[in-house]
Amino acid sequence: MLDFKELNKDGKDFELLIRELLFSKGYRVYWSGVGPDGGRDLVCIEERQSFFAPDKKRWLIQCKHNAHSGKSVGVEDLDDIVDSCTQHDATGFILACSTQPSSAVVNRLESITNNPRNDITAIYWDYVFIEQALSCASLWRIAQRFFPVSAESTTWKVYATESPNHWVVNYKGYYFHLANRIGSYHEHHFDSVSQRIFEIESLEMPERHFIRVRSIYFDDKNGGYTWYLDYMYPNGESPQYSSAQLKHYLGDGYALGDGQFYSFDVKLRAYLQFSDHYDPDHYDYYTPYMHSYLYGLEREGNWDDHEEAYKSDEELKKKLEAGKAASFDRLVAKFSEISFLRLIRASNARMEDLDKFHLQRNWSDLIFSLDIDTDRFFSAWFLFDVKSVDDFHQLISYIPQHVLYNFRLTKAYIYVPGDDNRSRLDSGEDEYLFELTMSIHPAELSNKFTAREKLNEYFELAIRSIDAFQEK
Repeated sequence: MLDFKELNKDGKDFELLIRELLFSKGYRVYWSGVGPDGGRDLVCIEERQSFFAPDKKRWLIQCKHNAHSGKSVGVEDLDDIVDSCTQHDATGFILACSTQPSSAVVNRLESITNNPRNDITAIYWDYVFIEQALSCASLWRIAQRFFPVSAESTTWKVYATESPNHWVVNYKGYYFHLANRIGSYHEHHFDSVSQRIFEIESLEMPERHFIRVRSIYFDDKNGGYTWYLDYMYPNGESPQYSSAQLKHYLGDGYALGDGQFYSFDVKLRAYLQFSDHYDPDHYDYYTPYMHSYLYGLEREGNWDDHEEAYKSDEELKKKLEAGKAASFDRLVAKFSEISFLRLIRASNARMEDLDKFHLQRNWSDLIFSLDIDTDRFFSAWFLFDVKSVDDFHQLISYIPQHVLYNFRLTKAYIYVPGDDNRSRLDSGEDEYLFELTMSIHPAELSNKFTAREKLNEYFELAIRSIDAFQEK
């Protein structure tokens, strides 16, 4: 709910609010002068189109800002409405108030309207009507300007439409459509939507770069969300993220914490901040795509959109593929520099391959084709032949551990097949084999991408630790 107490007590902000609202609706508006109470009345020209005879209607608007006191507007707060309308050649009167009119005022307005001798339509706008008028894509920017605190509040405001499975939502300053494939209930979406918006707002953005949610579609038959997002950035600047990167960071193609499958439709939008056509929630971001929003379809785009989506997707794939081995290979090379140990074997984590197992029924063939160590999905493993145990332990002590990342060092013994279905020890007393396993905490395993990033960070930390050991 918008808090009209955010407007100054003198009423000037409220008058400007009403003026901006009417301007944005396409009306001609100007000040009529200062009234007896020090406030300024507005005159609005409504041009009415007609096949027979287009005409104009003049509205006189009086603004009363009592939000700070909470009082209703009384008859004593108004001047002679009929005389004022006659003075300004107006045939319409609007009482705009930030609270509500008293019953006596409502009766007075109705009596003026119902009196045929006046030829005046007298109505009122209370705080509820004004908030409802502002709660649309084209006018919500006005609410954000005049109510910077309450317009960004976490209160859910959901408005019904003509369709029982389609709503318009204001939440934390976002204006977006919400549609179900079938169901007519929306309350169960709140937790999931709140979490996704939290994740969107957690992305680091340059100044004047931001993401706007346009619509959310829920396929309640199969269980999955489609989010429609626009990444807005100033014209002449480069976006911080590509569409593929944003989809990657947000979990496109995966079931997230609520168990639902997520798809993100992301478009990059350059904007001219000072253009008279610019608005972060302009109807051009909604109207052309309403069919997609209501049926969960991909938004149509121009050639630049398709080219950006394709190129960014290919670049991301290459980056992720390169990122799987780069840090691990550097750590292997760093261990190979140490004179008192020999790296016999090393195996990187393979969390990227986990999702391939639901695609192929024969896991043996898949494991063979991928050359996977089946016990190394989430950890990296190193086998060392150590010449100086004391030096080796000193080296390992330089590698840090934390609740979110850790290692395990174990002494290894080699057994080989022996007689009578038994095994025999094949390690000599002068052989010192050690296994080092590096892992990250399960809390860091939200998906394969973040898991790889966190494990790579641990590899890089270990590399710096070995550097410190070598420099001592």
